[in-house]
Amino acid sequence: LAFRVLQACAAACPPVIARAVESNQSALQDAARVMAYVSASFSIAPVAGPIIGAALEEAFGWRSNFAFMVIFGTILALAVGLFLPETRRRTRAVTNALGVLNSYASLLASRAFLGYVLCICFAFGCIFVFNSVAPFYFIGARHLSPQEFSLAYAIVTVGYGSSSYIAAKVTPKLGI
Repeated sequence: LAFRVLQACAAACPPVIARAVESNQSALQDAARVMAYVSASFSIAPVAGPIIGAALEEAFGWRSNFAFMVIFGTILALAVGLFLPETRRRTRAVTNALGVLNSYASLLASRAFLGYVLCICFAFGCIFVFNSVAPFYFIGARHLSPQEFSLAYAIVTVGYGSSSYIAAKVTPKLGI
């Protein structure tokens, strides 16, 4: 359970880092378009992951998935360390603990911020509930093989990626 929590924390990092890097490098008008492309790229792993995982499980057993994740994660960490430059603008950012807590307090006092946060929480909550329940339902109750499940799950994820790609195309015309 502790390793699952660690895995979840680690899995939350790439979207946050990608959004931070993008916001550091783009103007607001361009940021919405680029973020839609970034969101579309996030649909690759949920499609490829179950397909690769099912193939590894059928060929080498379920433990092979963990070996693959360690090897792939190590390669990605090395690539980021070697090739991703610092993008943070040199500003007078708050770096002490009290300043950070004061920043959080001002955010939590903002009704607009809380409205956006709740929308995102509910949207991602639905996605995570689906991701948690879908394997048990489709494999356990509907008796799909892991490979069949991965293909069915890919259909849902392609819809998410496609809608993000469409958003990237229409954002320049419609605005943020």
